[in-house]
Amino acid sequence: MQQMTSLNELSQLVPLIEDTPSFTDVVNALRNGHSGAIDGAWGSSSALCTAAISNSCPGTLLVILPRLNEVDDFALDLAGLSKHQPQVFPAWESAPTEHDVTDATFGGRLRLLRQLNEASAPLVVTSLTALLQPVPSQQSRQSGSCTLQVGQELELEPFLEWLVERGFQRVAAITAQGEFSLHGGILDLYPADTFEPLRVEFFGDEIESIRAFDPETQRKTEDLQTVSFTLIKPPQLDSAAQAAAPENVESLFDSLPENSWVVFVELEEAISESRHYLTRLDDPRGFYSIESTLEKATQCPSVTIARIAADSYETSCHLQVESIERFSGPRSEVLLELASITDKQERVLIACHNEGERERLTELLEESELTIGQGVSLCLGRIQHGFRLVRNQIIVISDHELFGRSDLHRVKQKRRWESRAIDSFLDLKEGDLVVHLTNGIGRFRGIHQLDKEGQVEEHLQLEFRDNVKVYVPVALIHLVQKYVGSSKVAPKLSKLGSSSWSRKKNRSPKQSRTSPVICCACRL
Repeated sequence: MQQMTSLNELSQLVPLIEDTPSFTDVVNALRNGHSGAIDGAWGSSSALCTAAISNSCPGTLLVILPRLNEVDDFALDLAGLSKHQPQVFPAWESAPTEHDVTDATFGGRLRLLRQLNEASAPLVVTSLTALLQPVPSQQSRQSGSCTLQVGQELELEPFLEWLVERGFQRVAAITAQGEFSLHGGILDLYPADTFEPLRVEFFGDEIESIRAFDPETQRKTEDLQTVSFTLIKPPQLDSAAQAAAPENVESLFDSLPENSWVVFVELEEAISESRHYLTRLDDPRGFYSIESTLEKATQCPSVTIARIAADSYETSCHLQVESIERFSGPRSEVLLELASITDKQERVLIACHNEGERERLTELLEESELTIGQGVSLCLGRIQHGFRLVRNQIIVISDHELFGRSDLHRVKQKRRWESRAIDSFLDLKEGDLVVHLTNGIGRFRGIHQLDKEGQVEEHLQLEFRDNVKVYVPVALIHLVQKYVGSSKVAPKLSKLGSSSWSRKKNRSPKQSRTSPVICCACRL
């Protein structure tokens, strides 16, 4: 049995599963194209087993869960355990009534299909229900694929017409998938199968630059030399549409790379949940049957992971894992409760969802002067349901479960800048300084009404160096911020087209005594 001198990361638990007797036999069976079974997987130890299997899988490991609402949690568990970044293949909770490119679920499904085609999704988490829902065929995806690269000549007007034909909507500023906007020689578009929208800058008909950007802050996240995306509408999930054009749809398994393996987590529950799903549909004939889906799945080497052992002739592995009770009460009492169920030789690993929680727990342990067995270790990570590895004498639990809280999802921290949001144009007086990401510091020169395509709309007039005027629609006022710099000397207005503002806003704190003033850019 493998021993560890220290325990401070969730990923350190994976070798313990790999060292479990008969686990190697199950992996060898998969390598030889056969199936296997693992039982005794209580709590999030099913995710731990999956992470161990993914280390040996030569292709994509497709993990199939019983319920739609378990997919994201399982993927988050895997993120701290596996060396691969898990990807989610989502499902519609009910048959979609609208079939347009702004559908977020369709965008996620299409994005995963592209990753499978590129062999860039080694670990995929989904539900059996999601696999019953057809996906666009490879033929239809290829017909709607497009590649753009820097230096390419592209006639813009025919390309915009192609976007509209594919269901895209032209807007003043994109906020969702399936939208595009054009301002001068800059085209913003948000394909369904990209993680972020794209900003394509033209010089005449030549693509001068391609950038991915954050739609909320308008800040660039990545420079790209080439980008590929697919522009198609979601498939019609009804029997009539599929009978009329069966070549337009297929199963996810048709896009699964060779040498892929399948993991079923609680297979019987998954079958039962999928049956309930099909009975709730008005017309389930456009969906794949459970039997045909399982038949496709079992054409790959597969393993079932369950809490309770089932009769099986497959190569089996019996885990020595136990569930643990949920705790409640004040923190000090919770730790005493944990100590009461812990063997003197056992170690405890508590997964903390952020650094602040780990620091608070460290202080609490020091104040209580409590020693649990060989000690308590704290790590950053996430475990939805705790468990005990009996053979290794380790208890694994998360902070939210320890204190009876609902899980706290990680929130991306946004950098604070030396500016503030404008709630309305009433916050501004003529002559006030404002900033935006693309052009830098400008001066507010009042509200003006402009006629655009037969519609009159109010715009903020901003003045930059050399008396250059820029007009920002009032609808985009949330992207403009008021300058609140601490300098006693009035800043110089930025020069449009200059790179100096870009250098200034990206300067690190060590390079400048004051934080850069920045705002969400207006798409002009």
